[in-house]
Amino acid sequence: IEWIAARFPLQVVIVLRDVRNVVSSWIQLEWVGRSGDDMLDSLDPGIQERLASRYRMPPPRRGASPVARGTWLLGMLTLALEDAARRHPEWQVVRHEELCRSPHASFRRLAAAIGLEWSVEADRLLNELNRSGKGVQRVRVASELPEVWRSRLGPEQAREVAATLERFPLGASRERPRAGAPSTGRPRE
Repeated sequence: IEWIAARFPLQVVIVLRDVRNVVSSWIQLEWVGRSGDDMLDSLDPGIQERLASRYRMPPPRRGASPVARGTWLLGMLTLALEDAARRHPEWQVVRHEELCRSPHASFRRLAAAIGLEWSVEADRLLNELNRSGKGVQRVRVASELPEVWRSRLGPEQAREVAATLERFPLGASRERPRAGAPSTGRPRE
């Protein structure tokens, strides 16, 4: 992302999402395969090692479950985004869950933060897209998304995801104000 931002005149908006929600989506989309056939297997081993070394987080063993491996990869990608955001305070960082809890107000604040004009048409589009959908469709009932993982992950999967994530220092970038939500002067949970 930094390479792109350095070469093009653009505004960067990072949307962070609860890793549990992303893992549950990947499982639902069948992007989490069998051991030996998953997203982590397709990541260059050199990049895996660089990420593991940079964030002092060893990759899961080869025989680890696809859920643990996918969770590790998503944890690493989230750490890398948070790390880049800390280095670039000019970038906007928003939480997907906040955008879903309060879409009109949150998107309006984000638009203002990046210099875009908000319109009645934008509000209408948000209302139109706020309906049931699945797979790769771009429509969803926003209020159902902040903790959708609770209905998608089975108890064992939820425990495995939690055990993998507890090693990750995620959320450190929440300490600076975000465009998607009003600043309270303290880190958000």
